[in-house]
Amino acid sequence: MEMPERVKLNTDKSLIVFLNNDEIILKKEDYVKSDKGKILLKHKTIRMLAEMAKVKIGPPLLISTHSSSVYVIARTARLGEEELTELGESNDKNLYDVIMQNNPATTADNRAYERAVLKILKLYGEVYGASEISFRDDYESPAASSSMPDKTNDSNDAAEQEAPQEAVTMVSAENDEKPFWWNDTGVGLYKESELNPEKVIVTQGPCAGKNWTVKLLYEYQYSSCLYFAERKSLESANDDFKKQVYACRRAIREYGMKDKG
Repeated sequence: MEMPERVKLNTDKSLIVFLNNDEIILKKEDYVKSDKGKILLKHKTIRMLAEMAKVKIGPPLLISTHSSSVYVIARTARLGEEELTELGESNDKNLYDVIMQNNPATTADNRAYERAVLKILKLYGEVYGASEISFRDDYESPAASSSMPDKTNDSNDAAEQEAPQEAVTMVSAENDEKPFWWNDTGVGLYKESELNPEKVIVTQGPCAGKNWTVKLLYEYQYSSCLYFAERKSLESANDDFKKQVYACRRAIREYGMKDKG
């Protein structure tokens, strides 16, 4: 049985997306087209569709990384009783512009998010995520090209990758004086599950609203994780702030202190 068309491109370049019984009209600014006519939805557009359709997206899960540009990240999407998990990958050959090259982990996460949302909405194949496919179908890998990428590639929505991974090196807390907060990790103040770095969602700071866990904050934005770990005078802070502070401290204790290189 042939699936009904769920995406329609109008002559005025607006785009109609059918979600259940609703028609969502997207403006031409909400997507780009590849050289061969593939429709690539911008990341913010896919987030909007997920919110409108009430798709629940789990936090990013790091599956694999073995170099500064290679990441495999998973995202799980839920819609009603349906659930699926998709992977996003980044490597030297599929980072299409300078922004993506500088943000490989975020690129992989965006790809996982976009695939999960579009597939659970049954839109994947008619449209794609802009972080997944270059709008230049004859794209040449930056590693193989000596020319600078065209600035128009910013429309690929890689510009929405807001949290580049930081260059850091591990340092030993055993050989150095431990920070003042080292033994102040909220023991007895909250349930242990409420302070688990793998479960606590970041609600404070520049990475709030991304559905990141504190562990992801530690891995990709260590300076932000350290900032919260070093907060003092928590007496007047609200519970969400305190839990994030304690979870950040636990993450650094468990996974190791880092020193920016």
